[in-house]
Amino acid sequence: MQITNHVHCLKMPFQITSPEGQKIDRFVYAYLIYGDEICLIDSGVAHCQRIIIDYLQATGRKPEDITQLILTHAHPDHIGSAAAIKSMTGCTVYAHASERAWIEDTNRQARERPVPGFFTLVGGSVSVDKTLQEGDVLHLGGDLRLRVLHTPGHSSGSISLLLAEDGALITSDAVPIPNDMPIYQDIFASIKSVKKLAALPNINVLLSAWDEPRREGDARRVLSEGLRYLEHIHETVLRVAGEGLQPEEQEARLDPPPEMDPLDLCRKVLVRLGLPPVMANPLVAASFQSSLMALEMQHRLDRRFEGEEKIVWLKDRDFLAKMGYVLENWQIFPIRTGPVRAPAGEVLIGYAVLKKTVAKAKEGGFYRRIFTRKAETLQKNVFSHGLPTEAVDPLQVVAGRPSRRIQPQR
Repeated sequence: MQITNHVHCLKMPFQITSPEGQKIDRFVYAYLIYGDEICLIDSGVAHCQRIIIDYLQATGRKPEDITQLILTHAHPDHIGSAAAIKSMTGCTVYAHASERAWIEDTNRQARERPVPGFFTLVGGSVSVDKTLQEGDVLHLGGDLRLRVLHTPGHSSGSISLLLAEDGALITSDAVPIPNDMPIYQDIFASIKSVKKLAALPNINVLLSAWDEPRREGDARRVLSEGLRYLEHIHETVLRVAGEGLQPEEQEARLDPPPEMDPLDLCRKVLVRLGLPPVMANPLVAASFQSSLMALEMQHRLDRRFEGEEKIVWLKDRDFLAKMGYVLENWQIFPIRTGPVRAPAGEVLIGYAVLKKTVAKAKEGGFYRRIFTRKAETLQKNVFSHGLPTEAVDPLQVVAGRPSRRIQPQR
């Protein structure tokens, strides 16, 4: 089916097997970009090359017109026919460096990420000819250019692709669909990637691997719903894992929740989310575990920076955000890496140096925390009143010196 002037999509059905042996119907979209030559985005599962070749012939093109095959990540439903496609067309295969090992050695992927029926989904390994990274631009002939966006979370090397000429954003599995099977590797990276995609301007059509094409306002809605779904899953996992703790322990989160069997936690979370129990499998369980791993990492950071200079009392962060105060951004890197910068669209209003030493942090250099506000909301004296007693004024911070604490107005 043709979606834009240059983009065609193919919906390819397949089945996966649950741990109980039940067959579950799934599908995946692959995309063809028609120019002087053809770029194929993902290859579906094993034997999908027949669907791809039939479509090419039906639209007056030939298999050898495919000169580029971009694999958005290494999972079976995206690389299954890659070896066959490359053998038939001699195309150049692209992927992110983090995905290369599993693409070039599918036996290794099967060992490290066992999926029921893996070898019925994957037709063999394929060599990656060129690796991609954030900001790369692929020239597809004429004025067609495909921009690479690194969008980790579903996997560490997942990429999305922007064809600006058509306003087409291809997101692969980066954006989850509410009430669908949630599979990702890193919950916080997933959330960050969806936010990154949602911030892109001039998106006319959103092209996912597991959802029908979405246009303009509908595309924005899907991005927003995907973000809320991830946040809801994360909150639900922490809530279910923390059940049985005392209320004050849940509020303070002084320690990570007690360990629970991953599949048992998975089943309980699925019930709480209103999803069918048949979705409980090791991949979904591992996805939910990433929330607990992220929480554990946060606790380690909290303990590591305990007693260090605070710009805003962390306990009141949400309260301050509602008041329209400063947005907090951690910049964990040595001071010597260069000047402090604010995120796009925000204005730097101050920063503080954290007094971390090599002995305490086991990493070189001092570190800093920066504070910014949206440019359109910036006002004078934003720290003049209403802040908690443990806050400091970033505008008064001098590197390496204690910060003057704000005296709240009485």
